[in-house]
Amino acid sequence: MNRSRLFGAACSAMFLFGIVLAMLGTIFGLQEMRDRLHVDLAQQGDIFLALFLGVFVSTVLVGPVIDRYGNKIVLATSALLVAAALVLFSMAVSFAAAIIAAFLIGFGGGGLNTAANALVADLYRDDRGAMLNAVGMFFGFGALVLPLFAATLIGVFTIPQLLLGTSALAAACAAAYPFFRFPPPSEPIGFSLLASVSTARNPGVLLFAALLFFQSGSESSIGGWTSTYIG
Repeated sequence: MNRSRLFGAACSAMFLFGIVLAMLGTIFGLQEMRDRLHVDLAQQGDIFLALFLGVFVSTVLVGPVIDRYGNKIVLATSALLVAAALVLFSMAVSFAAAIIAAFLIGFGGGGLNTAANALVADLYRDDRGAMLNAVGMFFGFGALVLPLFAATLIGVFTIPQLLLGTSALAAACAAAYPFFRFPPPSEPIGFSLLASVSTARNPGVLLFAALLFFQSGSESSIGGWTSTYIG
């Protein structure tokens, strides 16, 4: 295994996840997107809800998959799902199609986030804190690059073209991950629901859950609606 190469794979996954979460807020800053989907502001909020619901459901489900089968299958499948969902969103012309595409984008993005962090934690067992901070920076890079890129090129490329370009990036990641040699699964014996419930009752876990609850709410509100209301 080449640890630095695998760390690069995790960074690319987090970069893509940052793009995924910033995507809808960026494109909905343009009235053209609401007109294309025939939605109002309330329905726009439902589309954001579908995105973050996908992230939530994915985060719950992929943990046991990573434990049993490893990070490679989750990273590759999640990136491929994001690529397909972005193509679907680029073709969407209705509220229902946008809801489905947003959920799938969030579901794939949640898998990228969970697998990238789990991979770095496995690779750097003696220096997890610093390295998880380092990979987390790439989420910020992705969330920053997309709005800047869109603002610069929106007069050159259409919204569907921007979505398809991002889809191509996700597809490239999905094609590359299978060629990496990943660490073996950490818990091949499977997932214990009882152990998870017991862990969730830990006061430290509850504290961080509360912090993440409010942080995620702020992130979705600011990232999702700032461009709309400034516009």
